[in-house]
Amino acid sequence: MKILILYILIPFLFVGNSIVYSSTKTNLSSQRKSYKYFDANNNRNVKIPSAGISTSPDSISSSVNFELGIGYNFILMFVNQYNPQKKVVENSIKHSFLDIQLSVGLRFRQHYDINFRFGFDEVDEDFGGFNGGIFFASGLFGSNIYGMCGIDFYNNFGNSHNTSESGGNFIFYCLGVGYRATKNITWNLMYWIPNKKMFGTNTVFKDDKFKYYDKINYGLLKIGFQYSFVF
Repeated sequence: MKILILYILIPFLFVGNSIVYSSTKTNLSSQRKSYKYFDANNNRNVKIPSAGISTSPDSISSSVNFELGIGYNFILMFVNQYNPQKKVVENSIKHSFLDIQLSVGLRFRQHYDINFRFGFDEVDEDFGGFNGGIFFASGLFGSNIYGMCGIDFYNNFGNSHNTSESGGNFIFYCLGVGYRATKNITWNLMYWIPNKKMFGTNTVFKDDKFKYYDKINYGLLKIGFQYSFVF
C-alpha cells in the first residue's frame, strides 16, 4: 500500500516543483521588465534598442543653429572692352581687394546651410555697388568640403563721362565650393555668372567718326573666407 501511495504522489511532487519554478521564473522576468521600464522613464533619452536611435530635446535643438557671419573676398573680373592705351578691344582680367559681405542664416546638422548675404564691392570705376542674395551649401560625402550655389541681385553704380558710361542692375548665378576649416571659419571659391554681359560702352573717335564699343563682363571669380558666429 505504501509503495502504491508513493507512485501516486511522486508525479504531483514534480508537477508542483515545476509550477513553483515556472512561477518564480515568471516573477523574476516581470521584475526585470518592470525595472527596465522604470529605468527608461527616469532617463532623459528615449532609447529604442532595435533601431539604435536616441532622441532628446538637446539633440533636436542642436541640429539647427543660427548663423551670423562676416566675409571678405578677392575678386577677378573677366572682361572684354576697349583699351585706350593700346587703342584696341581686348580681353583682360581686372582685380579688386574690396569685397565685404554680411550673412545671416541657418545651419542644419552642421552639413547644410541656407543664408542671406548682403555686400559691397568695387572692381574699378566702371563696376561696383551693393548686392544681396540667397545662398545654399551642402556637405559632400560627409566631409568638410561643401558644394555651394546661389542667386545674387547686383546694383552697379558705374560712372558716366564723355568717353565712357556704365551701370545697371544684374542678376548673378553663383556656383562654387567651400572648405570648412573649423566650426566658425569657411574658405570659399565661387564663380558668378551674369544674366547679361554688357555693363557699359566706350565712345571712341576713330577714322574721323565716333565708334561705340560694348563693355562685356564674362563673370566674376571670388576667392575668400567667412567667419561665422554659430548659436
